[in-house]
Amino acid sequence: MLAHLENLENKISQLCVGKRGKLVQEFDRQRDDIMNIIKVIKVNYFSLTSNNSQESQDIIAKQASVIKQHEDTIQKLTSELNLEKEFTEKVVNVGKDFSDKLITSIAFIKSIKQHTGIKNPNIYGSLCRQLLELPFSLAEKMKTPGFGNSIHHDVDMVLFDQDDYYDDTPYIRHIKEYFDILINKCHQKREIQFGEYKIIGVHETTVKKVTKLEGIIKKNLLNIPHYIIQLQKDDNIIELDISTRHPADTTWKYDFDVNTIFLTEKGFNAHEDMYDIINNIKIKQTRCLIDLMMYDRNAFEGYGMLKQERIPHLLQLGFFFTHRLKIIKYGYTNITSTYEVPEFKMETTEPCDITSMAAPYIAIKIACRCKNRWLSIMAYLGILTRTGTKYTESILCPYCDENLRVKFVEKKPKEDKICKLEPEKLIYQSIPKTEGTIYFGEEAITFMRDLFGDARSIQEDIPLVMRSAFPAINIDDAVALSNLLNALPQRRGSNIRAFI
Repeated sequence: MLAHLENLENKISQLCVGKRGKLVQEFDRQRDDIMNIIKVIKVNYFSLTSNNSQESQDIIAKQASVIKQHEDTIQKLTSELNLEKEFTEKVVNVGKDFSDKLITSIAFIKSIKQHTGIKNPNIYGSLCRQLLELPFSLAEKMKTPGFGNSIHHDVDMVLFDQDDYYDDTPYIRHIKEYFDILINKCHQKREIQFGEYKIIGVHETTVKKVTKLEGIIKKNLLNIPHYIIQLQKDDNIIELDISTRHPADTTWKYDFDVNTIFLTEKGFNAHEDMYDIINNIKIKQTRCLIDLMMYDRNAFEGYGMLKQERIPHLLQLGFFFTHRLKIIKYGYTNITSTYEVPEFKMETTEPCDITSMAAPYIAIKIACRCKNRWLSIMAYLGILTRTGTKYTESILCPYCDENLRVKFVEKKPKEDKICKLEPEKLIYQSIPKTEGTIYFGEEAITFMRDLFGDARSIQEDIPLVMRSAFPAINIDDAVALSNLLNALPQRRGSNIRAFI
């Protein structure tokens, strides 16, 4: 036991040296207690162990039990201190990532504005949302992955608002020249730097061809100049995803209200109600802005459409689930909409019974005669793209051979609880026009009692001069009188005649 005590003493004496904080203070108190107990036991160890009396054995057992309790407490506090340390390190890393991305993005924006003359390049996407998420994330000690955390995310930018864009504008030529210079310098290994980050790659990713089966929205991106810039400092890489403009079809310009936030040279702005967005961010709720049911209707209720014309509409639903629903990874599990939305769930245990792919995956409920059936997104997309024959125009459910339609449900946003104030009672209540009499409300009576230091009834104590001066006071005059009294010096026991 003595060897164990000495080992424990050495181990504990090295913990938490020089640190501060309530948690550390508690840790130090527990550590000091156990160290004192160990010292007492060591001093009396030989006398206690040489005496084989029951009393000595009871003392040793009791002290050993106390030491064990303190050991458990110290172990718990050590775990909490480690969590605090991890949280502190995470906050520092996230703050550094936000700082680097903002400064680098601003350096790029200033550069392209100077060289091309464009006026309003804006920062969009997850970075803006995460900046507003950050205070709520810190309040919960960043327990939700990706919520308020910009690490491993790119920076989205749009150089033109739709209204400012024309294909023949000279700005478009200047932008192309600007990126051609960047690409050439990058190929020549010439050093270009935005902020503290050096460019390591520039790639044009403009959509120049779309297949028949690709979603409708990708067709709207056709020939819109699009670039990716990769920058590096030490082991950190930042990626700028730059689009010249938004698609002409604004249906998918914004998917969720929390993603409509953007940063301009004038500050933060949003295409939806910013106050509602902040409230939604706090409760991790988001409102879908897209009428997804429209694509299902177009595919199955459109007159005279061939299968190859219907599939892109359904693939757009698939695109929503594979690319846009990633927002649920960041805590936004409550998705509402003013439209009906597809009914879906996260399958976390069972493999897909059609593709045999393992969980987790998103499953959608299908609206056919096999009620309550769930279909994995993998199976849904596979049916649209890899099954069927050119001899049929049908797109069928694999379970019942009815049309493969998605079930939609209502998910209305909750109404905000708004504090509704009832109109305040006027300081002076209704005043009947009784000659020579003034009636005051309770607040006014209390005020004047304090002012004049008299406990008697105010009605009885009003000097004659006031009665004669205000024989039939109305509401407006009463309010004016209240303002006058509020402006008077607070002198107890003074006569009102001194102020009139």
